Amino acid sequence: ENSTLLTLHLHSDDIGPVGAERIAESLQENTGLNNLSLCFNQIGPEGGTSIGKALKRNNTLTSLDLTHNNIQDAGAKAILDAICGNNGNKKSALVTLNLDDNDIDQTLLNDIDALLRRNR
Repeated sequence: ENSTLLTLHLHSDDIGPVGAERIAESLQENTGLNNLSLCFNQIGPEGGTSIGKALKRNNTLTSLDLTHNNIQDAGAKAILDAICGNNGNKKSALVTLNLDDNDIDQTLLNDIDALLRRNR
């Protein structure tokens, strides 16, 4: 259990979907991390979905940067589901989310933005 690491930046480390899944597994039990940046890691839709699933259980992460990871609509929908607390899950603590350059439909981005505004 981590309660001291508050920020983690893994930029351009080529972690891919498998690395994102491992990070997501850790996020589910983490009680200290507030800020996570995984820019330019090509996690793809699978990695985005893994992160979304983790956000359903994580209640400490407030800032997430997934710039340029090609998560597409599938990964964004998993994150949207976590933010709004669908299926009886607790609503995510996220207030800041960067999804630039991920090939996501604008309507979906607007929906995510509206939910994040409610978390602020």
